[in-house]
Amino acid sequence: METYGQILNIAMPVFLVFVLAEKAYGWWQARHPFRIMDTVASLSSGLTNVLKDVLGLSVSVISYEWMVEHLAMTSVRDSLWMYII
Repeated sequence: METYGQILNIAMPVFLVFVLAEKAYGWWQARHPFRIMDTVASLSSGLTNVLKDVLGLSVSVISYEWMVEHLAMTSVRDSLWMYII
């Protein structure tokens, strides 16, 4: 698991550089090939994995409810449609 965290620490900045390069190229070509929210979701997923590795799984599990209440941008409510989709 430690190796996974080290790989993410290297991969996230590289991923960010590639995303910014793609965005600059899209701006230069007057095309925008991706949506910014996809990028935010991918980066926050990687950041969450790094934080989990640094802080340990127990801290993440214990503080999950607080993070959802104070840091979540949106929430998905339980419903039949959520499970179907």
